[in-house]
Amino acid sequence: MKTASLATAWMRDCAIKQAFSEKKRQIDAELKKLIYPKHITPYLVDTQTHYINSQEALLVRGGFNHALKGTVIARSSGGYFTSHLQAPSA
Repeated sequence: MKTASLATAWMRDCAIKQAFSEKKRQIDAELKKLIYPKHITPYLVDTQTHYINSQEALLVRGGFNHALKGTVIARSSGGYFTSHLQAPSA
């Protein structure tokens, strides 16, 4: 009985890890769609994903709001760390 319970817990843990990995891949794909168009490039300091307070963020220059909607969650000497990014509506 105890072995079946452990097996069930292990399978549930694997399913959670797999779902988390899939969601992470989806987020990465969406970020790449946002940051690689040519009209966005002038506003990016780099194309790395930074983690600020456990949030994925991009480091952008001032005026980024002309190309992207986002929330500034931190500042640095190089620019602003933004989160909750989306393309602006036309």
